[in-house]
Amino acid sequence: KVEAGEVKELHTPLTVENVTLSTGKPLKTAEEIAAYSKLVLAAERDMRLNGGWEIVTQDRLLDNWGPHCVAPVRLAPGALLAIGIDHGTGAGRQTAALVQLQLADRVFPKVDLLAESRSKGFSTPEQDAEAILTMLRSLGLRWEHVDAWFGDRATNFNKSGIRKTNKDLHIHLARLVGVGSDAFPRIEVPNKAGGTVTYGYRLMNAIMGRRDEAGVSHFRVNPAALHFRESCDRYNGRNPKDPLKDMLDAVRYPIEELIKPREFSGLTAIY
Repeated sequence: KVEAGEVKELHTPLTVENVTLSTGKPLKTAEEIAAYSKLVLAAERDMRLNGGWEIVTQDRLLDNWGPHCVAPVRLAPGALLAIGIDHGTGAGRQTAALVQLQLADRVFPKVDLLAESRSKGFSTPEQDAEAILTMLRSLGLRWEHVDAWFGDRATNFNKSGIRKTNKDLHIHLARLVGVGSDAFPRIEVPNKAGGTVTYGYRLMNAIMGRRDEAGVSHFRVNPAALHFRESCDRYNGRNPKDPLKDMLDAVRYPIEELIKPREFSGLTAIY
């Protein structure tokens, strides 16, 4: 019974009973609900499964992350190589990542973080371009080996008058490798529609939770990728402006763009 002026919270859990139509046909089976529960992030699980109203803060957002994800990584024949870039004008806020995606199995794709780059302080677009090329050279790679490039939207100007854009970075990359701008690959802006951030982290977390027969995660991270590892250890998802999120986003962009929801097991776009 609800008294006048009283607000009563209604929570409807995701159960077979609650998704069964009047015809007796359930919209989701118990097996489908169980599979979905494994895909959602721990922070959102109460909302998605129990009708909770708020995110529940966790020690870390990517709860499937752990030591099983850290392993030496080699280039895999037939894999796609992609670079993700998260622009930042603050000290240490410019990040880039070289990601390897093995997509032969579209249901169970594998992801490897080969290398990372983060500015040591304030940086210019020219310095950012050099850092990316240095990252590639550290693995004996050239810009021609990269299949896809993704960079965040342009930033605002900082107090020093520096602004980061894909266009400026593209110009400096082309100049540093000695080709015209038309010859250097376009840096695409990832899809920034509502729900994509949650989807991207959910996707990363799901892949991290899958292991091969030796117990190694389907999401492998080079031990030298210290900034990404720290971000996975410490970022809890509460503050979208947390510097720990920068490196996670650089890795997230190519994964989101190259692994589509309709192709990934269980991850239809539920936002």
